[in-house]
Amino acid sequence: MWKGHLVAQFHGLCPSSTTIFTDLHPIWGKFGNITVRIISETAALISIPSTATRKWVVDIGFWQAENCSCTVYPWSPNGPLELEELQFAPT
Repeated sequence: MWKGHLVAQFHGLCPSSTTIFTDLHPIWGKFGNITVRIISETAALISIPSTATRKWVVDIGFWQAENCSCTVYPWSPNGPLELEELQFAPT
């Protein structure tokens, strides 16, 4: 059901779904509308219709919405939904 979705794990409180959409859709939604669902206080489930864009987003891995950084990874039924400690971030 959630195949092809990504988890955006925020390093702080998750912004609203509207804010995430407003900040990231211009970049991630060039080849189809993204969908954002909040799944916890610190995570959102995001659907990106373009396979190439989804791969690019995961390859970069570190993003920001409303001045809150997030790590993005593919959703899986066995994947973590809890915040992992941030080891390093690109500058």
